Amino acid sequence: MKTPFVVAVLSAAFCVGPCTASMAQPPRSTQDPSQLEINAIIENVRGLKFTGPVDYLALPADEFFAVLEKMGIPREESQSIQGIYDWVTKKLYSNASIDPIRARGTRIHESFHALQDQLFGLEGMTRRAKTSDEQYAVAALTEGDATLTFIECMPESSARRMLGIKRPWEWSGTQPRYDSSPTGAAAQVSMAFNYGIAAKFIQFVKERQGWDGVNALYAKPPLSTAQLLHPEKYFRSDAPQDVDLPDVSGRLPQGWRLVETDTRGEFMTYLLFLGYPATGPEAETLADGWSGDLIRTYTNGQTSFSVWKSRWETSKDAEEFLEGMKKIIPSQNVIYDSRDNSVLARIDAPNFLYQTDMRSASR
Repeated sequence: MKTPFVVAVLSAAFCVGPCTASMAQPPRSTQDPSQLEINAIIENVRGLKFTGPVDYLALPADEFFAVLEKMGIPREESQSIQGIYDWVTKKLYSNASIDPIRARGTRIHESFHALQDQLFGLEGMTRRAKTSDEQYAVAALTEGDATLTFIECMPESSARRMLGIKRPWEWSGTQPRYDSSPTGAAAQVSMAFNYGIAAKFIQFVKERQGWDGVNALYAKPPLSTAQLLHPEKYFRSDAPQDVDLPDVSGRLPQGWRLVETDTRGEFMTYLLFLGYPATGPEAETLADGWSGDLIRTYTNGQTSFSVWKSRWETSKDAEEFLEGMKKIIPSQNVIYDSRDNSVLARIDAPNFLYQTDMRSASR
């Protein structure tokens, strides 16, 4: 199962995650009046109380990026990250070189992550998410809530615009580029998911149930990115459907083995289609209607292929997905089954796979 890969392409980004870096200079704690002020602002807006200190350190840019590098975040990604909370050391760090307004927003955002961790246990929430789709959903909850909280704490921030913008290129005013580049449409949407799209989900819940409803999400988090993209599905408790996709390792030539079983979900399916000119403009439609999937990846140590079965709410949804997949992989590698509105796709399929009865293996 792969951890969701977020491409940093926006000028403002906030993160939460583990870090093992040790700092020679001790961070400031909640005894610092400036941190106490931040805590009080958050508590006033959210009606939640910190249960312990928040250790904070603003670092020169080079030192800040060194911390991110020790966390395993590549330099090309870290350039857009302004602050990060470490749930292992319970410290938060920010880039001291950013302007004061942006620095304040970053500090509020990351301090709220510390509050989330104190009350709800961020590491445990993250580790309980077993698939890529579940991981995206949990990250969207924590980041979306932190983003909306910081926006509510700083009415003067221009970040509020994110709540009214559906696609990142609407913010920049540029035309999307449907490819897999670091600045392409897929990369932009991947980065925007946790901050813009997810924050709109949190706003939807807040408008319906208030902050108490948002707080309740931590006891009953979204089960899929489909629930994030379509909040009404969360309130209807539309859970992902199970997908039967047996392991076909025993039917493969010697040397091949199963290396990964995962669920992509609606959001990663959307990203997939955004990465191709032939499907990018209709990517949202092609991914809409997702109700469950399972993907198994096999390797022989030198090359790999995947078998991906997805289920869809209606036959129309399944057929749209089918036609979209045919635009990016050979048409003979995609099979539609009307009995359960499912589509079986063979990705990077080697020749011998055509000798394997994948239709019967999928049921």
